[in-house]
Amino acid sequence: LNADNLLLLSWTCSDVEGDLESYKVYLDQNDASTLIRTITASENTITIAVEAVADATYFWKVVAEDSEGNTASSGVYSFRTQ
Repeated sequence: LNADNLLLLSWTCSDVEGDLESYKVYLDQNDASTLIRTITASENTITIAVEAVADATYFWKVVAEDSEGNTASSGVYSFRTQ
């Protein structure tokens, strides 16, 4: 965490058909079920800043969606802040 209680989440995604439209980012302290942001897919590598608290465990995932409504999930990952 930086002085403003922000941390960076970063991921890379590719789409064989080249019609990727959006990423939905889920983050919370339970099971990554809370949607915190929807991002237009303008690049394959994305980095965003999110607010967090110190000494907590977070769970997050990214769901990519293409122009045909097909989705792919990253699966759930966890990390602990200090």
